[in-house]
Amino acid sequence: MAHVEPPLTGYTVIDLSTGIAGAYCTKLLADGGAHVVKVEAPEGDPLRTWSASGAVVAADGNGALFSFLAGAKHSVVADVGQDAELVNRLLASADAVVWSRGSKVAEHQDFTAPAIHARYPHLTVTAITPFGLEGPWRDRAATEFTLQAWSGGIVGLGRGEQERAPVFVGGQVGEYLAGV
Repeated sequence: MAHVEPPLTGYTVIDLSTGIAGAYCTKLLADGGAHVVKVEAPEGDPLRTWSASGAVVAADGNGALFSFLAGAKHSVVADVGQDAELVNRLLASADAVVWSRGSKVAEHQDFTAPAIHARYPHLTVTAITPFGLEGPWRDRAATEFTLQAWSGGIVGLGRGEQERAPVFVGGQVGEYLAGV
């Protein structure tokens, strides 16, 4: 039986995201054969110590969710004040970048999604935000609950009984769907 290369073999993705959506997106790309490089600020990605159960994750450890989402990726630590050239070299040699607000790297003026797109037009830049990069709601925060409430529920499940407080689908479904 002949060996078949995964479809994204030879494709390089730089992960400048935080949160489940970007991590899941880049996990799927890595699972498809892409070479994914997760760029983190020195304090690390907040998902490293996140726990659904509230269990304490050691400061130098990784929680189960982070381990699952980052398992096939390479990790690079970059202090943008000192390592901007490293981040620029990674972006220059990549095919795509997945970006979201929340890290010191992504928030640096040289590494916002529009700045990356302008400097590296060859890159496919995917920016994951609740309400886009432009427009009146661009800086508005959103939670799983508010997004499900505003959208009328997930996949037609509704929000519960009319006379009761709204409910939402658990498990950060919106984050995973955004990642897909």
